[in-house]
Amino acid sequence: MDIVILSIFSRHAADIYEGKKRAELRKSFTSSGVSMVFLYETNPIGAVTGVVFLSSASKLPVKDAVVRAEKLGVPPERASSYFEGRSEGWVLEIGHAFQFKKSISLKDLQNLNHYFRVPQVFAYLDRFEGLSQFLLSKATIQISKYLKLISIHRREHDEFRELVMDTVGSSYEGIDDGFVSEILSPSQSKDADFSSERKEVKAFVIGKLRVGYTVLTLKRHGAIKTGPTVFLPAFRGLGLGLIARQKIESYAKRAGFHSIYCTCPDSRPSVVAYLATSGMTICAILKNHLGSDRNEYVLVKQLEGSSSLRTNSFKMAKAGNTKDRKNLEIIEFKNNAGNLDEKLQARIEKFLVRVSELCYFKLGKSDVVRVFNGLRNHEKFGEEPNSKSKRLFFARARNGQIIGVAVFTHKRSSMVKINWFSETDNPICLTAVFETVRVLTKSRRYYTTIGMGFPRTLLALVELGFGFEGRLPNPFGAGDHACLGLNAQD
Repeated sequence: MDIVILSIFSRHAADIYEGKKRAELRKSFTSSGVSMVFLYETNPIGAVTGVVFLSSASKLPVKDAVVRAEKLGVPPERASSYFEGRSEGWVLEIGHAFQFKKSISLKDLQNLNHYFRVPQVFAYLDRFEGLSQFLLSKATIQISKYLKLISIHRREHDEFRELVMDTVGSSYEGIDDGFVSEILSPSQSKDADFSSERKEVKAFVIGKLRVGYTVLTLKRHGAIKTGPTVFLPAFRGLGLGLIARQKIESYAKRAGFHSIYCTCPDSRPSVVAYLATSGMTICAILKNHLGSDRNEYVLVKQLEGSSSLRTNSFKMAKAGNTKDRKNLEIIEFKNNAGNLDEKLQARIEKFLVRVSELCYFKLGKSDVVRVFNGLRNHEKFGEEPNSKSKRLFFARARNGQIIGVAVFTHKRSSMVKINWFSETDNPICLTAVFETVRVLTKSRRYYTTIGMGFPRTLLALVELGFGFEGRLPNPFGAGDHACLGLNAQD
């Protein structure tokens, strides 16, 4: 990302800051896709007085440049006179301008960089040089007051789709058009996960200028998951990420959420750095997650002052009967229309509602219905990740009592997510279910989170080959959860 400083007459700068001037004409400029330009007002001011975000910078034949300039409020005779004798000209469209409360004089600029000289037209500044960092910090202070988080408009769907496919698709396997469609489709998002209330796609804007997007997944238990968060190429590396996190936090606090989660590939250290700077902590490292050779970080931030802040304490599950595996039946519940056991479904639903608060959070009837909707998706679409297909297995004692229920959700990149429901800490129970399912599903990776109140179940998973990948602080409102994963190659 290039940082540019532009010399300008004070009268033109004043019109730009006041919003009267929406275009700056230049006989020469940079074609490197610059979006942020610092304005140096020439004598008698002799100082950097503010910063401008450009909506576009176009090098055009003079005839076209005059037409473009006129649409932005520049009289055609003025543009024609300025470009007289030239075949091409630049039209810089001003998206938003910020005037600094205190200008930075030439003396101050040269104190920061002894070699700084006032450019005749424009000059590049080294992104990592002290002067550039100082100017960026000044700009960030101004921008933080104006950057807003608003709902995405339908006309922006294509731009959002392209950005996600380009940025997320380069880091994760299995990212396709269906992935973005699920995000943008309210109906698909609603049924995607029983723990999610809804997804909201938001745009980051400065005035009328769109600079990036984020997806907020509002969880039913008081957390918000963010991501993917993407900025348009021209607005990357400008410090907007930290401001964006502040806006997301303010939104979460107003809505009463107690924590924010996000994930990030370990191949993006700069992203991890800005997330850590914003106060987020790496709580888990998911091995080969969403990619056969790529790890993923899970980061979290507890929101102080939130009305929904929960403690990290957890309830210990009762010790389960650890008798022989022969005392258990492992059964798959199939929800096809021609062979539906309504009484059994009612029993499973009742069980899930009763034990859910100990394992995750209190499920309602509508939440459980989502699980069974996912079973129909599996029967219709198989293991296609776009359908969020699910399979449900339960462990039943010889007397007919349901002891545990496991929901297996097929995800992208040949992964299966396991949600385990039980009111007892019975290690044989989940072990028996998983061994049965592993024979029936050939997945690259299995992963789960289990409450710390189930220590023997956690140990049983480790003995099966699952690796401990981190501890999430109170992700569901029922205490901390351990992250565990098993990769086929392990």
